[in-house]
Amino acid sequence: MSNRSVLVVDDERNIRATLRAALESVASDVREAPDGLRGLEELRRAPAAVVLLDLRMPVLDGMETLRRIRSEAPDTRVVVITAHGTVDAAVEAMKLGASDFLQKPFEPGEVRRVVTALLGGGPAAGTGAAADVAALLAEARECVRRSEFTQAEHAARRAVALAPGDADPLFVLGVVRDRRGERLDAQKYYRAAIALRADLEHAHRNLSRSVDGASSEPLLLGDEPLGRKRS
Repeated sequence: MSNRSVLVVDDERNIRATLRAALESVASDVREAPDGLRGLEELRRAPAAVVLLDLRMPVLDGMETLRRIRSEAPDTRVVVITAHGTVDAAVEAMKLGASDFLQKPFEPGEVRRVVTALLGGGPAAGTGAAADVAALLAEARECVRRSEFTQAEHAARRAVALAPGDADPLFVLGVVRDRRGERLDAQKYYRAAIALRADLEHAHRNLSRSVDGASSEPLLLGDEPLGRKRS
């Protein structure tokens, strides 16, 4: 299997074309399938390193397709595509083993960042040691402190790939977006992190800071000791 091959599974032709155009510069091969069943057939014919999978499709929906991919091709990393605002669906997919998620509408640059991180090599999703994830998150936080946001996002996304369903990498992605000034994207990741772990106090505080526009409150990176402040 080429370690830089990508399969796009989406029932909308224009979405498939957009994703193909966005990824041709970072993947060795970009293939397409119009529904979940065809996507599974394509994976059986020629495995892919990464699958971009729409969750809302006819014939076989994305969630069931994800379950079958995790069973039949556990080394394949899956990025689910959700409608705007559907964080709950993305969180459920992460719990099933998705490596990351994109919300429509998305920018080509965001798609490339997500997929490039997953094509970077290393263990398949779900096989990373806790120490590896912790090291990547520590690296991401230090990059944020130095305002090296591209490197910070890359490290955080590698952590997401190693630990799908873990709240901390999603929280750190929120921090990166927050420091970039991408407030709505930051809120999306904070909410996803909280949905996975309701007691993640740093995420609650950063989310409140972002929603309320309380710039006087410090942006938390997740490694600070906290007292009881949130009511």
